[in-house]
Amino acid sequence: MEESVRVRAGKKMVLSCNPLGDKPIRITWLRGSHKLHKQPFNDHVNNSRFKVKEDKNNGSPVSKLILKNAELADSGIYTCIAANTFAAANKTFHLLVQDVPGPIQSLQILDYSARSVNLTWSQPEDNNSPISTFLLATKQFSESWTSAKEDRIYGNTYATVLSGLIPDTMYSFRVRGGNSVGLGDPSPVQSVRTSQDKPDGQPRLLSARPTSSQSILISWKAPEKQLRNGLILGYNIFYRPTDTKDLEETVHLTDKEDREKEEKFELKDLKKFTEYSISVEAINPIGAGPRTSPSVLSRTLQDVPSGSPQKVECSGSGSRTVEVSWSDPPESKVHGILLGFNVFFSPLLEWEENPEEKNFTTTERRAKISKLKIWQNYTVYVSALTKAGIGVRSEPVYCSTLESVPGAPANVKAVPASVSSVLVSWLPPTQQNGRILYYKVYMKTMSDGQPYTNLLEVYPPDESWIYDNLNLDQPYSWSLTAVTSAGEGPRSITVTESPQRRSRTAPTILGFSTSRILALGEEVELSCRSIADPPPSTDWLLNGQPLDNTELVTQQGNLRFEKVTLSDSGNYSCRAFNSLGEDTIFYSLQVKLSRSNGVVPYPPSLEIQTVERQSLTVKWGSHPTGGCPVTSYTIYYRRDAGSWEHTVLPPTPLQATISGLRCGSRYFLKIVATNRIGSSPTSNQISVVTKGSPPVAPSQDNLIFITSGLNVELRLSSWEDGGCNISSFVVEYRVGREQWHLLTNLLSPKSRSFTIREKLESGRDYQIRMTAHNSAGSTQHTYTLLNGTVSEANQSLILGPGSGSGLTGWTVLVALLVTVLALLAFIIRRKQKRIPAQADASLYLDGVSGDGQMVIDSGNYLLQQPQISGTPVVCNYYVPVDSKLAVSPGYAKYEDPDSLGQSENYSRFHEGNKECFHPKLRLDEVAVPAYSPGYYFSAPQQDTLASSKYVLVPQASHMQITDPDHVISGRAACRKTMVSDSDSDVDRDWIPLDSLDSVYRLVSDQTC
Repeated sequence: MEESVRVRAGKKMVLSCNPLGDKPIRITWLRGSHKLHKQPFNDHVNNSRFKVKEDKNNGSPVSKLILKNAELADSGIYTCIAANTFAAANKTFHLLVQDVPGPIQSLQILDYSARSVNLTWSQPEDNNSPISTFLLATKQFSESWTSAKEDRIYGNTYATVLSGLIPDTMYSFRVRGGNSVGLGDPSPVQSVRTSQDKPDGQPRLLSARPTSSQSILISWKAPEKQLRNGLILGYNIFYRPTDTKDLEETVHLTDKEDREKEEKFELKDLKKFTEYSISVEAINPIGAGPRTSPSVLSRTLQDVPSGSPQKVECSGSGSRTVEVSWSDPPESKVHGILLGFNVFFSPLLEWEENPEEKNFTTTERRAKISKLKIWQNYTVYVSALTKAGIGVRSEPVYCSTLESVPGAPANVKAVPASVSSVLVSWLPPTQQNGRILYYKVYMKTMSDGQPYTNLLEVYPPDESWIYDNLNLDQPYSWSLTAVTSAGEGPRSITVTESPQRRSRTAPTILGFSTSRILALGEEVELSCRSIADPPPSTDWLLNGQPLDNTELVTQQGNLRFEKVTLSDSGNYSCRAFNSLGEDTIFYSLQVKLSRSNGVVPYPPSLEIQTVERQSLTVKWGSHPTGGCPVTSYTIYYRRDAGSWEHTVLPPTPLQATISGLRCGSRYFLKIVATNRIGSSPTSNQISVVTKGSPPVAPSQDNLIFITSGLNVELRLSSWEDGGCNISSFVVEYRVGREQWHLLTNLLSPKSRSFTIREKLESGRDYQIRMTAHNSAGSTQHTYTLLNGTVSEANQSLILGPGSGSGLTGWTVLVALLVTVLALLAFIIRRKQKRIPAQADASLYLDGVSGDGQMVIDSGNYLLQQPQISGTPVVCNYYVPVDSKLAVSPGYAKYEDPDSLGQSENYSRFHEGNKECFHPKLRLDEVAVPAYSPGYYFSAPQQDTLASSKYVLVPQASHMQITDPDHVISGRAACRKTMVSDSDSDVDRDWIPLDSLDSVYRLVSDQTC
């Protein structure tokens, strides 16, 4: 008889044997083939854990085998043997003691990523109960196991991929096996930090507020810490106007501050009074996270309009009124809510230098200006008005009030001319109120006892009349009126005179003392005509002194100036005299530069007030206006080696802000003032450099990042832009002191990172050189890799104003460094296949190679130019390209350069009795900025580009052009560029980068 019994380890086990038969019955227990003796549990001597207990049940014997604490080793066959005098019987028990699985001896991490881990473990002992499950416990490194997350894995498997992890987080793992008994002991703990990943969270608490009409201050905080997925290196700010479909503009910020603080950045050079949509994304070494959503909206503040009202028209509507009409400025130039318009007007006086300007405000598009002077020309401007102030004035328009009746003639004189005639003369009205068409001369007398009236019309320019056939000694009266198109004016005073018999009389001068204002170069004759008997003599005085230049006096005694000068101004008097008496007339003569308020203004002097990255503010003081109010100013400005641009400004205020400039660039400025006469000469030119400097290299700790795949990643975002956006990067390398090889020269900063994956050769020294370009210049830094140790070489080159920062040493695993440069070698091999015998780019920056040789690929031959203390030997030697591997100072010399052929790639010149060739190096085959030191020229047939920023400088004229504006299209010219610590000596961007296929550079020190 058999029975199977199962018991859990540690539990009590009882095997019961109840035989039937004649008594007496003896019962014996066997374990396997060994007899178990009756022993108490406390028999420590025999270390027995078994107890046999006998009892009776209804008189029959019962034997029980008791095991108090079952163990795995207790499993086996137990036999109960019952015997009496007749026979024996047995019962077999198959005992199976079961326990939890044994501990897992090995837990390994096969692979991991930012969000998952691939785990595998060894198979544990099942302890007589099949393993049905594994329990995987996961916790963050700083947490306790009591809070660990547990995942149950069913089935016969010994590996799993655990997902849903947090990037850039240290985790610990352990695993236990489980069966029907329970869970076994945990495995050894394994820990790993998950890879970094792009941020999952967007920046928090983004807000924006305008600070000016062209700037908005934004603020935000870093994403929640658990959503950063790595070290936050910086942020990208995206913004664009909401009313357009323009491409978004981007600002990249490198964050080196406390990530928990509030970040702030001011967007500048924005459109005025424009609503912008703004969003921000955080950047870590892997990339950019999500943008803030929704975007925040903010509108720049109002500004004065930059556009003037359109279609301004003006016309006279009465003798004291004019009407003005206009339309709104272009909406894009209002820069705010249009509140109204300011109308400015001033009389266009012939001689008054600074007539009073008046203005008024209206919300209409039409206005009547009243209470003006009669028949007066006026200058009218209109400007738009916003909350920020008055905008740019319109171009001036001119109109005149209508004519009115004139005033009375200013003076009248009657002088007897003979026994039958009288000379009547007069002065025009002081208020002419129009163009005098003619004068009405009224004469009255008595004839035959009756009043007699005679009317005579006299036309300008006559201002006198002789009345003949008058009666001797009869009194006559005269009065006058002036007539315009508006009608006849009031009468003058009445004068009375009679013809007289003049045998001997003192002189009487016929004219009137007056003040005269003339323009420079005009003709004038001052009359001293008189009546006297005997005929009078005359003399002229100037400022009370006899006139020096008597040649000006005519035979009639008048003073005549054919062309007045400024020195002719003064107080003149003429005395007519004879033996009977004298008469004097006075003239005040004032000579001005011109009519209509003078001449062109004198140019003002510009001063720099403030300078920003992309804008600057200039001011200027008061200056001579030439006798006429300034109507506008024009500021001309250009970037170094660029073309002139200009902006027109109103006469006030005496300052202006010029926007849209390039960061870190030198600008030249000049100003011209304009009045109604014309424009002034150009002012003296000033120069200024906008804020910003060449890029600043980061420390290698911020630049270099080791990925989970043991690759080297260059974090481009760690470069500081110096205040000017970085345009591109250049990456080069070389082995030891060999030639530099180009890896990439058009690496965009938008890439944010650059990964190098191939391996290097261990045990060799390498150098990596990075160059960053922006509008302010370039910064170049060299790193040296010495058998696995990376240090910054003491080499730095700054091209352009500004300076770069130094780098500190750093150490990277040898195996990792081996990865860095193999890809460089691979790419260089490919480049060498494309451009055979490629020249070393660095040679054209400093002019000498590591071994003192200048070796250049000229197409079919290599040029060797030995150096002696940095000075090139005059003549160059050539060897075939095939000999490149034998580059050394001992090159064979080719005495006959004609063997090189008459290629267009060479320029020829004579040195003594030797004829030398200078190959022209194509700049598009080397990684050299076009503004590197040296002389440049282009193909002679190449016209000068119509570019506002660059000019080509060809070679054939052999003369230096110091002003790029003087380079003539189709002509040849030459320009030397240099790099200097002085900003004023720096020439940049001289040659357009998009035309390098037609631009060459002289190799030797031959000048233009």
